Amino acid sequence: LRQYYRLKHPQRILMDAPMPENPNQFIILAHYLQELGLRTPLVYDYHLEHGFVWLEDFGDQTYSKILLQHPEREAELYQLAVHVLQHLHQQARIKPSFIEEYTLDKLLKEVEVFIDWYW
Repeated sequence: LRQYYRLKHPQRILMDAPMPENPNQFIILAHYLQELGLRTPLVYDYHLEHGFVWLEDFGDQTYSKILLQHPEREAELYQLAVHVLQHLHQQARIKPSFIEEYTLDKLLKEVEVFIDWYW
């Protein structure tokens, strides 16, 4: 259900996450990752009752787009990604209380979502 809209002036992203989505989880996780020293989109403002979140726009330079234009940068980009994962692993040794335990029931529920929405 979540949708994103890009605004040009000012350059921002509007996240529209109506019920049953919970954009508060996104906001909490973004702040948590920032505390660990990782770069996430800044949350400028939000209205949780309506599911709206104003976010920083990182632009549209994704790994896949960069690799299409500069295939010689593949090793460099994947090395950067691995460094981020290493940093996250080293800094987040204890699971934060806001992250739910991943159970078999949760996995099966996600499989149902996959089948309903993707398949």
